[in-house]
Amino acid sequence: MIIRVKGLEFEVPVGYYTHELPLRQKVTVDFEIKVRVPNGIRFKRLEDTVTYEPFVAKTIEIVRNRQFALLEQIAETLINEFKNIISQLGKESMVESVMVRVSKRPLLGAGVPEDVVAEVEMEENFAAGRKK
Repeated sequence: MIIRVKGLEFEVPVGYYTHELPLRQKVTVDFEIKVRVPNGIRFKRLEDTVTYEPFVAKTIEIVRNRQFALLEQIAETLINEFKNIISQLGKESMVESVMVRVSKRPLLGAGVPEDVVAEVEMEENFAAGRKK
């Protein structure tokens, strides 16, 4: 099973170049959490699965309250925080992987790409504590 959250949009200061720093730019965050579902499991309670709510709340907190130079920094920070949430919830045995995608539109006009995207994926066997 994959939990997908798409289109979390923020107007935040992000940028490496001097001309980017004073501007608030639209940044979009998407993420996916791949959840292991054993055969015969039926989800009857929220506690039986991985809910998206704490991940959305942490994304909002981080992206709104910190300034980043690079999209890659946002994605990597979120991946690390998501790992902490998974551990705090005791869901290590259920989560196979987490992927975070952060994008923004370039500030310059003609001749630039439509979007700039940084995507970070972490696959980890949480139960064994070892990366794949």
